[in-house]
Amino acid sequence: MKKCLALLPVLFFFQLCFGQYVPLIAEDKLWVESYSVQELGSTFGPSETWYYLYFSGDSTLNGTTYNKLYYQQFYESYWDTQTAELIVNDDLQSPIIHLLREDTDERKIFRRSNEMDELLLDFSLEEGDSLAIDGAGGSYICLDSITDLQLADGSIRNKFWFNGADGNARLIEGVGAENGLLHPIWALLLSGYQDQGALICFTEADVDLYGTCEFPNYSGISNKAISKSPDFLLYPNPAQEMAFLNLREEQKEVRIKAWNTNGRLCLEKQYAHVRVCELSLNGLSPGMYFLTIQEADGEIHNLRLIKQ
Repeated sequence: MKKCLALLPVLFFFQLCFGQYVPLIAEDKLWVESYSVQELGSTFGPSETWYYLYFSGDSTLNGTTYNKLYYQQFYESYWDTQTAELIVNDDLQSPIIHLLREDTDERKIFRRSNEMDELLLDFSLEEGDSLAIDGAGGSYICLDSITDLQLADGSIRNKFWFNGADGNARLIEGVGAENGLLHPIWALLLSGYQDQGALICFTEADVDLYGTCEFPNYSGISNKAISKSPDFLLYPNPAQEMAFLNLREEQKEVRIKAWNTNGRLCLEKQYAHVRVCELSLNGLSPGMYFLTIQEADGEIHNLRLIKQ
């Protein structure tokens, strides 16, 4: 590893080396990201694409266990410069699965690629360290500084500021990268392309910690599709055949609906005089679903469920 000219202050050295590390990988986390891409020389103008990212399940290769990261497109738009029309595709795409693993002792996250582990995120870096940029012809970026970032719940995380090929590259411990979880610190995707990624929101245990997941109604779901409800317990989540919803108290009547990420109603159940609702998931395809729970008094709550 190269060392940049900046010197590491003693205070930051002790904070980084002896502070408690906040892991990134967990199945109760959800990321929503957008990407704007301009293909130079193309007849199409800039495109904007939105993705859900979430962990669910694991896979073992050669004795090493990897977490499955689902990378699922749910919205895309671009301008056709010849017809001056905005082309929109809001169909839910099949998720791309990436295999990631985290070494919490080394504070590093690796992705399985081309039958080997490549370094994806490195939270062990100190001020003045540099990191090579894959596919950038031997270029590297330098870690300028490490500062404190307060999340929405009041917790404090380390924020890493880089310069170099992408002066806007910033990493947040336990959250990932502000310009894309899988492409955190490089701007050039391929020759002739320029990529601008942005983390729209990050939630943990259905609590918005970074940004807000009340994003525009791109896919036919309510504007608060990823909202929170501390009064209910949905388990197991992810689930395979059955899921159970513990209500805060017995309800005379409760109605539950499940919507897929394309806004289609996939399940509807009504219960009477219950405290625990049983949900059979046998008719649902694997993926993410948004539940609306309507109580007898008309109050509506929203939860997120992943079907494996």
